[in-house]
Amino acid sequence: MAGVVQLALAWMCWSGRWRAWTDMAVLPLAPITVLPAVGLLFVAMGAGPLLPSAGEGALYAVTFVALAAAVVLWLWAPGWYGPAWYRAQRPRPEHNGRPPG
Repeated sequence: MAGVVQLALAWMCWSGRWRAWTDMAVLPLAPITVLPAVGLLFVAMGAGPLLPSAGEGALYAVTFVALAAAVVLWLWAPGWYGPAWYRAQRPRPEHNGRPPG
């Protein structure tokens, strides 16, 4: 259940339905990188034992790749990553982590 809630929150962040997270200076990309990956991890931990061993292994492999990609994107913070609305208002280095305005 926690994984589904995290995936729902990540979807709200990505779609722009919840934008208050963009004001966080400490973890600016966490809601659109790490949050969905950890949500997937929780879903995989719950669903994995219900699958046959081959399906369980594939699910865990996909989850591991998603977690690794999320950490890389979170730490790297490339300018091309994120929804269009976020890239348009994304703080630039000269704003010292604060949104322009």
